[in-house]
Amino acid sequence: MKRRSSLLTGSVASSVSWPISTKVRKVEIDHDSEPGDLPCDTEAGLLYLKALFPVEKFDRHFPAIFMKHQVYSIVHDKTTVDREMIALRDSRKVRFFKLGVATDEVGVVFTDDYIARVKHVMGDTPLYRKFVGTVLAGCTDVSISREHLIALHLSQEEIAVIVNHGVLVMRDVGSWWFAIPGISAFVRSFTKGRSLLLQAIKRSKFREALQKNLMGRHWGGCRLGIEYHIHDIIGADMVQCIDTTSGPLLKLSEDARAN
Repeated sequence: MKRRSSLLTGSVASSVSWPISTKVRKVEIDHDSEPGDLPCDTEAGLLYLKALFPVEKFDRHFPAIFMKHQVYSIVHDKTTVDREMIALRDSRKVRFFKLGVATDEVGVVFTDDYIARVKHVMGDTPLYRKFVGTVLAGCTDVSISREHLIALHLSQEEIAVIVNHGVLVMRDVGSWWFAIPGISAFVRSFTKGRSLLLQAIKRSKFREALQKNLMGRHWGGCRLGIEYHIHDIIGADMVQCIDTTSGPLLKLSEDARAN
């Protein structure tokens, strides 16, 4: 019989800090798996963030989305995160997206979840299967050019249909961003939740707040959940996370104070 246990990290390293709360659904791993099949620290961090994402608050088949920098709040070695993230992308486990939140912020989605979303909006059509089997398999970048699409044997008419489904959106003349249909609802929720959290810390004495106090508050209108946003502002260096005897203290950074 196969034994299973809860996953916290692929290799329990000192550079990994784990969860803010115990309310996250557990991710299980198979003890009979080969060592190479076990997730690296970065993938384990993504799985943890996926467990935080409230998929039930979005449209059916909407994928769990995270920002790359959120993993920095879990795996503290940014070089390791960057290297492992590229490996996950190159192995087609995840895809990167430019979500329009900020020019330097990269969204991350598990590839299987993205494909499920594309299938939901396009249907299980020959064009959907062609897009997944040729375009997604043949390009791991955040955007793609007309020339590349044509080289992958897509016609102008097929490109237009994919664009109409919101799976590709215009980047500039002759190129498109890969897109997540329905992403605008996420972007609004992400921006609003981040702003609410930063404003709450900014209004606190000395512009700092204990993490447990923030977690204990009621956050009306925070669709993604406050824990999701705490990982965001820590990973984006908008706050300093300081260990105290009362638990982690989040102190507003100088850049965040200026905004």
